[in-house]
Amino acid sequence: MLSNAGCDISEIYESPSNRTNEEGYVSGWNCLFFVVLYALYPESSDEFESLQFLLGAGADPFLRDADGKTIFDYVDEDTDDELASYQRELWYSALDRAHIEIGHRAKQTSVLPVYYKWYTPIHHRALHNLETWHEDDVEYQIIELLEQAPWTETEVEALSRTKLQLTEWKCVSYTG
Repeated sequence: MLSNAGCDISEIYESPSNRTNEEGYVSGWNCLFFVVLYALYPESSDEFESLQFLLGAGADPFLRDADGKTIFDYVDEDTDDELASYQRELWYSALDRAHIEIGHRAKQTSVLPVYYKWYTPIHHRALHNLETWHEDDVEYQIIELLEQAPWTETEVEALSRTKLQLTEWKCVSYTG
């Protein structure tokens, strides 16, 4: 909606002091920084779809802020206590699915995802395989994917730790 209203996706936030403000925004951030670094809701594809739109519209994924950091630097640094590696996974999945070549900038693409209470293997699979999903249908959409690639032991352990109710069909390993 903002793009249709004439907002410029290449616009960059500038704080008066040319550094971080009280809300944590750093001078030099574009819209991608805000979408990725304030992403909080893996239960829906809304943030993923917004990020895909912005990347497709030409927002610069390699921009450096006033501190000299890129989005890669922020998402590769650490994980959130409750969202685990969601922001990192969101970023790399959107770049991959937008076919944006990231080359040597990707330090963490081979790092295993970190799951926790709000970011589970269900959300990870959705990010990497589904076009859209919502909290009330994501598990049903994942069922079809499980027939092609069943849960790994690591995923089953993570799901158990998050105290999700696993039913037998979600944990079945298929041999062929």
